[in-house]
Amino acid sequence: MIMTISKEHKDKLQQLLCSGEIQSLLQGLELLESLSENASDMYYVFDITEQALSDLKSLAKQLPRVRYKDHILIWIFAELASYKEAWTLEVTELYLSKYNIDVLPSNLHKLSHLKVLDLSHFISEKQNIEWIGHISNLQKLNLSNNNLDSLPEGLLQLTNLVELNISNNNLKNLEPFRNNQKLQYLDAVCNELIAIPDFPKLEVAYLFQNNIQLFPEFFKSCTNLKELWFGRNPVENCPNSIAHLPNLVHLSLSESNIKTIAFTEGTFPSLKELLIDATEIPNPPEWLIKQLDIFVSDEALSFPESTNTIVELLETHKAEDY
Repeated sequence: MIMTISKEHKDKLQQLLCSGEIQSLLQGLELLESLSENASDMYYVFDITEQALSDLKSLAKQLPRVRYKDHILIWIFAELASYKEAWTLEVTELYLSKYNIDVLPSNLHKLSHLKVLDLSHFISEKQNIEWIGHISNLQKLNLSNNNLDSLPEGLLQLTNLVELNISNNNLKNLEPFRNNQKLQYLDAVCNELIAIPDFPKLEVAYLFQNNIQLFPEFFKSCTNLKELWFGRNPVENCPNSIAHLPNLVHLSLSESNIKTIAFTEGTFPSLKELLIDATEIPNPPEWLIKQLDIFVSDEALSFPESTNTIVELLETHKAEDY
């Protein structure tokens, strides 16, 4: 490919990009995007040896040590991906929380080939994340620990998600994900959810500490469900359908308002782990206790720190899942 950027423009771009000032950097990147016509232009401006590139680490090694280097790194990666550079298409996972970036690069929507995107501990309500919806092949998305109050409707396009982590935010609903029929893993711990959309393929649901008052109706036909963490929700009734889920291995209802559960012989056929409050829910019958590997209740624990123990168990499970 032939370079289209002149030496004069290259010098000006390098001056802006290496200034150490964020506004100059953003101005330089915008100018470069308007001038560039192919990947060779990118390599030329940054004096990059194309043959030495294989991943983000090898690209970073060739960039100058300047302030906002990580921002430049991710921006170049997105531009090169838009030009279908072979090595960029092999990088299908991006964990932005690992990089020192204050402002999201403006061209991340060009990373349409990504399968995994981690934006945990990274964004705020002020930053527009509508662009994530353009990454329609995305299978795993992590937006945890961002203090988000809402999510953009643009995320409706993410119909291929298998795993979603939106824990530790302030979300009241998950409506932008209502079109997703493939989701298997949902971590929505510590939000303000009052309901969740139907996710018929769900296998693991971390819904601990929300404001859900009724069990989602679709749970009764959610035959793949293996783990349900539903504690610290103001729910009062546990429907009999939960007891008949064939693959349910873990059930946590601690610190809820539930008074009774249908512990009848033949129910909970696969259950191995049960977390309840003995002060609210009577202990399960002997036949079920013998079936369980883990049984936690206030009565069984016999010390006031039971809440901490449950939280620790939750974190252990989530770590194993990741």
